This record gives sequence, C-alpha cells and structure tokens, in this order.
Amino acid sequence: MSAAQCPAAGPSTQYRWRFDRIGGPGEEIRQWVLTRNCALAPRQLGACIAALVAVTLLIGAVFASCGYWMVLPFAGVETLALAASFLVYSRHAADRERIVAAGDRLVVEWTCGMRVSRIERIAKWVRVDYGGRREDLVRLVVGGSTIEVGRYVPGERRGMLAHELRSVLTQERRHCRQGV
Repeated sequence: MSAAQCPAAGPSTQYRWRFDRIGGPGEEIRQWVLTRNCALAPRQLGACIAALVAVTLLIGAVFASCGYWMVLPFAGVETLALAASFLVYSRHAADRERIVAAGDRLVVEWTCGMRVSRIERIAKWVRVDYGGRREDLVRLVVGGSTIEVGRYVPGERRGMLAHELRSVLTQERRHCRQGV
C-alpha cells in the first residue's frame, strides 16, 4: 500500500509515534505505532458539532417564531454541512500504521478509513531502504515486493525510524545465525 492509496495521508500530516517493547527476556516484541496526531478525537469533535447544531437550530427556531421562516431551511443546510464534515474527519482520524517485530516475523498493519491491511514477512529476509529525502517513505523490501511505511512520521524523523527498523532486523539476523 502506498501513500497514494490513502488519500488522507499527506506530507503535512501530523503524527504520534510510539515504540513499545513487550514481553520478557527471550520473547521480546517490538512495536511501532504510527498514528496521525488529531487535534480532537472523534468523540470530542462530535460533542462540539452537536453543540453547534443545537445553537444553529435554536437560532433558526427563534427566527422562525418571529415570522422569518426562510432562516430555518438554511439552518438545516448548515446542520447537514456540519454533519458531513464530522463524517469526513472521523473516517480518517484513526488512520495508523503498526509495525511489529516478534521473533522471526515482521508484521505491518495499516488502517486507512474503514480498510485494514496486514502483511507478515520473515524478518531476516526484510531489507530497509530509505532515500533520505523528506518526501521519501521508508521501504521494507522482501524479494520483489516493497512495503512503504512512515507516512505519519515527519520527513526529518523518517531516518530515525529506518535506523530503528534496521537495528531490530539486524539483531534478528544475529539471533538466527547463532541459533537462538
């Protein structure tokens, strides 16, 4: 999946980057959760829009009671526009990428709108490529297939993500060679 397939992912997208180590010695799972940094959660935005709708309809009702009935249809159109904006925002508010290195596996999971995609590869076969330019995404290459990640990470920090992924994959290769 590329950034072009997720229309909400643009170069100016804010992000939240979390790296977790899960599990005890010998069964360490490393996880990167790359999400967009939304100013309001969908629930908070819904509450704000509900308040705006209530005020709009109240103003429309007051004007209608004074004999200005034409204000009420426009209040209805404004209410529909607010509802549409809420749906567009909330559809992509939870977009994210999740990369999990667990044992000999590397799992990449994308959530874009209502669609979830998941790819799992053997970690020792994955090569990390990053061109170093701001607009380049981090590429995970396995054989002839390429997986692009890092669309929610600012360009200046993608190199750090690539470095961390390389480090984890190199460590996994060492464990495979040693038979651990």
